[in-house]
Amino acid sequence: MNTNGDCGYPNFLFSENQLSGVIDPQPFIGHTIHDLVFALFCSILTMWKYDDQALSEEVLLRLFSRLSRSAQHHPEDLPEYREAWDRWKTQIK
Repeated sequence: MNTNGDCGYPNFLFSENQLSGVIDPQPFIGHTIHDLVFALFCSILTMWKYDDQALSEEVLLRLFSRLSRSAQHHPEDLPEYREAWDRWKTQIK
């Protein structure tokens, strides 16, 4: 699958609060998760000062939500979410 490859916030153009264009794409073949990670670590974190603790807590909250939903709707994904949970909870001090 193709992804944008450069999901930095300055590359999204808006008109009247709606996405109207994407500039400077660097397409590559891979999982779309790359775009999410790129946006998070290259755009969002440069826009605001963050601390590692707050980021880790936010990730754990989202993982907890996914764990509960996965148990109901996608039980085959549960082991991967549990593995991610175990990794991220070590980041909380």
